[in-house]
Order: sequence, then C-alpha cells, then structure tokens
Amino acid sequence: MIVTLTGPSGSGKTSLLFKLMKRWPDKIHPIISSTSRSPRSREIEGISYYFVDRSAFDSEDMVEKVIFGDNLYGLTREELSKACASPKICIAIVDAKGSLWLKEHCGAIRFYIKTAPGVSRYRLNKRDGIEEARKRHQIDISEHLYESDGYDAIIRTNSKNWTKIIKQFVIAIKPYIKGNEILNLE
Repeated sequence: MIVTLTGPSGSGKTSLLFKLMKRWPDKIHPIISSTSRSPRSREIEGISYYFVDRSAFDSEDMVEKVIFGDNLYGLTREELSKACASPKICIAIVDAKGSLWLKEHCGAIRFYIKTAPGVSRYRLNKRDGIEEARKRHQIDISEHLYESDGYDAIIRTNSKNWTKIIKQFVIAIKPYIKGNEILNLE
C-alpha cells in the first residue's frame, strides 16, 4: 500500500513520517525521493533524499519528477517497485502533482497535511533552505495545488501533540488497511 503525504512546506509531513516510522518500524516504510539539490545540514543520503546529479532525471528510471526553483525532485522506478512489493505501508512525501500521479499509476491513498499558516511560517523559519521553501510554497499556492479537495483524508498538524496527530493518521488509514498492516494505538 502506498500513501502520499502532501501539503505546504512546514506543514509537518516529514515529522509525521519519522514519528510513524519510530512508532511502527515493522509496518511503515518511507519511499525516498531523489533530488538534484545539495543536502541541507541535517539531511542524510538515503534517508532524507537520494542526492543525485541533474542528469539522473533524464533517465527512464525516473518515473515521476517535478521542478522547484532550480532543483529537480522525483521518484525512481526502483524505489516504487520496492514500495509496491512491500507488505508495509509505504509513505511518499510528494507535491500535489506527484500525489495525483501516484494515485493514478499505483493506486496511492492521498493524505493532505494541513496546518495553520502561522505554524507553517514558524516551522519554516527554523530550518535550512528557507528561501527555497518560501518560494516553493508561494508557487504551490498560486497554482492552487494545496486545496484539500480530492484527498482521501486531511491530517491537521496545528498542535504539538503528536499523539493526537498520529491518531488522526491511524483513523484515516483504517478503511484502507489489511489485517497484517493494522496500526494499534495502545
């Protein structure tokens, strides 16, 4: 099963994914995107992204790709094949277009991560790459990419209470999961 997390920069997508992986390491698997940009200070190759040369995006192996500013982001055929073959809940952090592509080609379940604009701005101010993230956020808003219509669920990340946020995820995914994928909150 593939689940996409989509939402504005600073909405908590990556934090949610890492919290889910920590809580259920045997049930949650990240789908790692590739990017042509350089790693930021806390990012790790193969965990945050695969940091690749721009020419990698010309390859037929790159099945989904987008441009943000001067950087390319995408998913490889190999990464998606691993996800499709996995018995785990595979989660991809992608933009709205990538989320639609994954729904169309892989049957992905689309979750929209929503937070108050003030919370998002606060989170953006605390990390590297803030200018790129702000530009990307403004482009996404102008293209209406983060309207929550058409998503299978909306996860609200306004609070700092990750137990409540994780509970929202578990409730939203329950209708889609099979017996061996069940996430218990106890």
